[in-house]
Amino acid sequence: HDFQKAFEVMQGIDLEQLATARPGLHRRLKFLRPLREQMALRWPSEQNTRLQQAAAATNPIAVMTIDGQEVFIELFEDSAPNTVAAFIAMVDRGYYDDKPATFVHVGFRSIFGERADDEPMPEWMLPGEFELEGQRPHISGALAMLRNAAKPDSADTRFYVLHFPAPHLDGHRTIFGRIYSGLDVLRDMRGDEQVDSIAILRRRPHAYDATVITPDGERVKLGSLLGPPQVE
Repeated sequence: HDFQKAFEVMQGIDLEQLATARPGLHRRLKFLRPLREQMALRWPSEQNTRLQQAAAATNPIAVMTIDGQEVFIELFEDSAPNTVAAFIAMVDRGYYDDKPATFVHVGFRSIFGERADDEPMPEWMLPGEFELEGQRPHISGALAMLRNAAKPDSADTRFYVLHFPAPHLDGHRTIFGRIYSGLDVLRDMRGDEQVDSIAILRRRPHAYDATVITPDGERVKLGSLLGPPQVE
């Protein structure tokens, strides 16, 4: 997470020279350089938040096992409470277990939780929380909800994990957690991996039942659509 150094290295590259010699690299660096500058500015605040939350030790913790390799996740219940409630509710129902990764965009993100066409689950969407105060940045290892770009309240069971920072998505997707151990497992993914299981290791002492939106626009509790979870 030495974003300042990354920005300084990129800033020292002569983009004008690359424009003709290596146009593909020129386009990529021209896009990445301001993003690394943004992360260099945001990282001290994010680091301080992480230290405070680690000391408090109240955020829910999950473990995701991918092809036998464990990835540990911290969930941001304070800044995305409804999204975290939905994620935990689906984990408690075993929804993500024994499912292949949906897509892997190498060097960008891994996507999980695609609904199958024949899945006997009622349709619902999750309200976005990316405009709430305290939203976290799209940093390496961040967990975010996938949604239709034109529909703010269109997230569902699908989420992605960032391999590298993408601050241009800040304010457009709900960040609800981060990987704090095992990010290398995600960065090594190539698209044929399977999620063996996701389990909640620590949770706060209350029920997790998110508010969701039905196809007709009604806002209801997820538990009213899916029934009781396996874990109370």
